[in-house]
Amino acid sequence: MKLKFLLILSMICLFSTTTFSQQKKIAPLKIGDKIPDFIFSNLKNTKVTTRKASDLYKNGLLIINFWASWCVPCVREMPFLDSLQKNNADKFNMICVTNQSDEDVSKFLSRNRDLNNLIFSAADTKLIKYFPHKILPHNVWIDKDGVIRAITDDEEISQETITAFMLGKEKLETKAEDLTFDWSKNLVVRDSEIVYRSVLTPFKNIGNGGVFFPDSTKTKIRFLAWNRPSTDLIWDAVFHRAMDIRDWDLVDIKTKDSTRFFFPAYTKLDDSQRKHGKEILKWSQQNEYCYELQMPNKIPLEYFYTHMLSDLKLMFNVEVSTKRVLSDCYIITKIPGREIKPTTAPNDNTTLHLDKTAIIAKNQSIEALAKEFSEFNYRDSPWVDHSGIKFNIDIYKDFGDQPNGLVFELLKSYLNEIGLDVNKGKALYPHLVIEEQ
Repeated sequence: MKLKFLLILSMICLFSTTTFSQQKKIAPLKIGDKIPDFIFSNLKNTKVTTRKASDLYKNGLLIINFWASWCVPCVREMPFLDSLQKNNADKFNMICVTNQSDEDVSKFLSRNRDLNNLIFSAADTKLIKYFPHKILPHNVWIDKDGVIRAITDDEEISQETITAFMLGKEKLETKAEDLTFDWSKNLVVRDSEIVYRSVLTPFKNIGNGGVFFPDSTKTKIRFLAWNRPSTDLIWDAVFHRAMDIRDWDLVDIKTKDSTRFFFPAYTKLDDSQRKHGKEILKWSQQNEYCYELQMPNKIPLEYFYTHMLSDLKLMFNVEVSTKRVLSDCYIITKIPGREIKPTTAPNDNTTLHLDKTAIIAKNQSIEALAKEFSEFNYRDSPWVDHSGIKFNIDIYKDFGDQPNGLVFELLKSYLNEIGLDVNKGKALYPHLVIEEQ
């Protein structure tokens, strides 16, 4: 009898151990795997409390959306997800899964009564083992055959991506933040998580260089330039505009080797000297950079550029200053004895436009006009205001009927008509000074 009891006890222990072992051995699923036919339980916002996975993906697409009521991006996107579910009810299902309790989810739905189309699953302990993750939201895309096709963040979900997915044409960006954290390596995070960023990389094979300046109307202030020499980046920070061809003559480099600041052929305007493609590419790969500075708050641009300049001085180990140097300039002066009328526009009514066909300016200073003329004529010498006029003016001239559009002679003639003159001469003009440390 004792032996029989021990045998039964051993079998019970073996069964319990095996069952426990099987429960622990849930292997995470990955893209390309077919999912088991899960039973989603503890369902909210629907007439039934359980649903089979196959019932949800058989029409075309099932997205399992892992979320939490404390996750701000998760909650913020819920109305949009609800509208997607409503507009695609015949071919798309989304089930929102959380490990929060029934009570927590019920409270959330009572506060968000407009969410009438999404299904919610509370108190999950199983699905998170199949789809482990650290950052929410976490979306698993499953096709009509029950195969995982993508695992994404919230930014990949839209009407366009859902439609393209159904047609088999969408390649979704895989969520990649759930990497093992290693303090000895660079921190890897999602772009959408970055609050502040300053990045400098060597030349990247992404095409010709370019630059985007901060937009003062945006919440986030961001500067981005790619494949630009260090000189260009520093110029951008100091003068808040991109370098033009003529600006190469307005930079003084104090260094033993200026070739890393300027490719020699760049300093000549002879096109034949700028067509040595392989030579230029080799120099670019050694001396050009990609740089991005992003700040979270809408700060004054002057503060932004001050920080940007400090950043670049540290990165390139240089000191930077400006000095006024006698330079070739187009100098605007007032014609003696001529009357110039001040603006009639209200203070808040300003316009400044210049192209080959017209000049339109309302409530603009002569200094502002000089800057605009400089940018328009970016291959030639800069313009400066020596008119002595302190008030703003209005000007308008149409050059659309001219065969060559606006050229210097026409501009000079028009300025003469309104009492101004312009001639080439020597004037003090800011130069950028870069001194290598």
